[in-house]
Amino acid sequence: MKAKYQSELLGAIHETATGLHKIGVINNQEMSEYNEDCLVQEPNSEYEAEKSPEMTHVTA
Repeated sequence: MKAKYQSELLGAIHETATGLHKIGVINNQEMSEYNEDCLVQEPNSEYEAEKSPEMTHVTA
């Protein structure tokens, strides 16, 4: 499965971080942070999909 990046720039940053992680320059925690910052996050459950910002309706 191909990763989905938030932008082309963040994709390039993430690919660089992945390479650095593979050779041991950055650790697992740092790589996890790059994943959170660069990758599009898919909802893990129907509940999370329901509370996503796109589906939130605010009334004044």
